[in-house]
Amino acid sequence: MSTQQDIYAAGFENRPPMLIKDNYVPWSSRIIRYARSKPNGKMIVDSIENGPYIRRMIATPKESDLPVPEKAKLFNEWEKFTSTDEELIESYYHRFMQLMNDLKRNKHFLENIASNLKFLNNLQPEWKRHVTIVRQTKNLHETDFSQIYYFLKMNQEEVNELRAERLAKSHDPLALMAHS
Repeated sequence: MSTQQDIYAAGFENRPPMLIKDNYVPWSSRIIRYARSKPNGKMIVDSIENGPYIRRMIATPKESDLPVPEKAKLFNEWEKFTSTDEELIESYYHRFMQLMNDLKRNKHFLENIASNLKFLNNLQPEWKRHVTIVRQTKNLHETDFSQIYYFLKMNQEEVNELRAERLAKSHDPLALMAHS
């Protein structure tokens, strides 16, 4: 209990005398001199003055952040290419032509048969009859898909009639009564 008595004798009730604010400067200078005498003194002093070293976070690219090559995008677009519901053959042809031009611009040339089959196979169901006629009458190895488009374009009126018939069959007059 001599330490406790020494604390009371010095006039301190709850802390040892070395933590007096007046004595901080000599203690801090002693600690810094001691730290400098050690092998990694500069780093220790820097850690005392500036706090511990905090390692910076290095951002790692996520899978979505990685750049996708243009050629891979085009091949992906080629694989997913199809016509949309109620799409006119003109817009389908223009989208297909744009894709083919992009592929040619990137020095990837498809065979005629591949582009022709892609063009024919992804048309709307109304064109099924005409696609069959094209396959039977045209040589898909030598014909360009533009020629196929012009042949199909001549039959646009017949396809519009088929589309109207399909809509008339699927139209339910009682459905309108239910909502009124």
